[in-house]
Amino acid sequence: MALRDVVINRIHRMDNSTLVVLAIVLVAVLAALVYGGTRIVTGGPDSSAGPKVVWEDRAEAASTPVGESGHVTVFAQDKAVVGRDLRDGKVLWTVRDGDNSLPGRAVDRSGTVIVHFEGGEVRALHPDAGRTIWSHQIPKDSEVTTGDGSLQLVDRIVYVTAFDHVEALNVDTGTALWSTRLEGAVLGGLQHAKGTLLVRGLSSDTVYYALDPGTGSVRWTKRTDRTTSPMLATDTVFLSLRDNTILALAATDGSEKWHIQGSLQDMFVHDTTAVLMGDTTRAYTLLDGKERWSLPVSKKSTFQKTVVDGVLVIQTRGEVIAVDMPSGRIAWRQEATLYDAALGSVLVNRDDAIYALDPGSGAEQWSMPDPTADSDEMIGGHTAGFGRHLYLWTFNAKSTSPSMDRKGLLVIETPVSSG
Repeated sequence: MALRDVVINRIHRMDNSTLVVLAIVLVAVLAALVYGGTRIVTGGPDSSAGPKVVWEDRAEAASTPVGESGHVTVFAQDKAVVGRDLRDGKVLWTVRDGDNSLPGRAVDRSGTVIVHFEGGEVRALHPDAGRTIWSHQIPKDSEVTTGDGSLQLVDRIVYVTAFDHVEALNVDTGTALWSTRLEGAVLGGLQHAKGTLLVRGLSSDTVYYALDPGTGSVRWTKRTDRTTSPMLATDTVFLSLRDNTILALAATDGSEKWHIQGSLQDMFVHDTTAVLMGDTTRAYTLLDGKERWSLPVSKKSTFQKTVVDGVLVIQTRGEVIAVDMPSGRIAWRQEATLYDAALGSVLVNRDDAIYALDPGSGAEQWSMPDPTADSDEMIGGHTAGFGRHLYLWTFNAKSTSPSMDRKGLLVIETPVSSG
């Protein structure tokens, strides 16, 4: 007799109570597989599946996505941080600190949500429930009562500013690793790169502080007559002066490396190359400011620009141009409308469809119909991406100032992951 027939015969001989016991055992085994470290996947996301809109919300136009942790996606609003279910957008929790604004927020790779409130309090929140894991108050021991807070999370260390203090906190415990008091109010703009922590402050004039991120000691300071935000890229600090000069300083000691005329808002840096857009587009060597290449593309003829993987992507009238930053070579060009770059892809719109393109070659990675194609809305503005999800904002397409007229948020699951 075949094994299958033997099993069926035995089952037929069992009474109802025996069958119930077997059913209970089977359920227990399945539960152990699901919750005991071995996950059974039945119909879960397939990496080969095409992109799709997971959910959309008409009320979240003022929110900024901060990061994802498991099935939770974290959004920052003006005065609150919100955890939402990544699968359907349902609000799971909301945390606020009275009427205080929220100048700093981040999600650690462990999943912990770090938030910084206007009153100088820093909290670590559990992503599933929003409960407080730890809380830390930045000292307020001087006459300085203003100063914008800012926060950077680097290698599991929380760097944070408030009032006239800069502090480094352990991400797991909130313990202060060091605390440095500056001579005036901190204006925020906290940046970290290549072993340097850069802070913008204000006393009688604007002061830029370069700190050792390991000890908090001040390495050097630079005073200027402007309060614009600096740029810290690789081993160079860029400052914008009132006479429209961009000053390049060595991050290690603050010595001047070179300077050039232009606006810091029109500069892009990758590795050892700085690209500045003006009447033409020119690239300079980061070390000494020597010109590398130039292209006859002016900032007046561009409508959108972004940098991804060392490629400068420019939107001109009716065309998207991708320029390899080290060489100045035009990598590719297409008739399309540029959205932004996210998840390592260049996002464009062409023929009422969204395309994700490889930055280096322009090859299509995936595409999907534009969800707003048959409406009075359009996709635009800055795009965020975490894991396999894109966060796109929609605007009133007929508005004369669409950037001020957000309508909603689209969350799209893609076949491409940021890792």
